[in-house]
Amino acid sequence: MPPPAVELLRERGYEVVVGPSEEPYEPDELAALVAGADAIVINRIDGALLEAAGPQLKIVANFAVRYDNVDLAAAARRGVKVSNGSTSLSTRTRVT
Repeated sequence: MPPPAVELLRERGYEVVVGPSEEPYEPDELAALVAGADAIVINRIDGALLEAAGPQLKIVANFAVRYDNVDLAAAARRGVKVSNGSTSLSTRTRVT
């Protein structure tokens, strides 16, 4: 997530946790990072990630233009909204 976006969220009172590495995480490390989150911004969204976050999760934002790296059925079963980059990663994000 771009640093200005993180700062904006923090200024508005949100707790923002940014993973300490840009390298891929092991499943247990990722599960610990997302546990208890209300929202997640990430580049791959599957049922295990949604389960690890917990039932309070409301929305996941995908760092991609398409949805081929998102388990939409798993998100729908949990009532979690999914957003992605609409046409470019530099344009606004659309919630669907």
